[in-house]
Amino acid sequence: MLMEKRKHRPLLLIDIAVPRDIDPEVRAVHQVSLYDIDDLRQVAESNHKIKEIAAGEAEKMIGEEMARYKEWHNALFVAPTLTALQQRGEEIKKINLAKALAKLDGLTPKQGKVIHRLADSIVKQLLHFPLSKLHEAANTPQGYLYTETLQKLFDLDPEEELSPDNQTNIRAAEKVQ
Repeated sequence: MLMEKRKHRPLLLIDIAVPRDIDPEVRAVHQVSLYDIDDLRQVAESNHKIKEIAAGEAEKMIGEEMARYKEWHNALFVAPTLTALQQRGEEIKKINLAKALAKLDGLTPKQGKVIHRLADSIVKQLLHFPLSKLHEAANTPQGYLYTETLQKLFDLDPEEELSPDNQTNIRAAEKVQ
């Protein structure tokens, strides 16, 4: 009878009383939805579980981002040393290449290129291992120790790399990442 007066529009009933004020058999009436305190508790528990899952995912994301930040921060420390070592290798190559080419008269352009490539290859191969090992060590507790040791062994001054005129440090930091 009530539904006919409402022209069969849906009806939502919420019974939060204890004991119940609305007879549970009302649920059998077409287009009537009845929710009681137990239904609301189930929804709240379900929402709580969803929030716990979301919180766990957020914690995982924060952990991953913190790890990435730590890697980036550690790379900032080793980047000047990596760049300084690469520059030291380039300086040694240029000096010795210039000496060798001065002693070799009559080289063809092709022979000159071969010698330049050879010098480049030697420097790259010689520095590859220490550079990659320092990069790996950057994210370990010994990263600072390895960096300082490499600086001392090769007499490097990475502070020179921090000058505003020098863009190679930026490129080295990008390579490290």
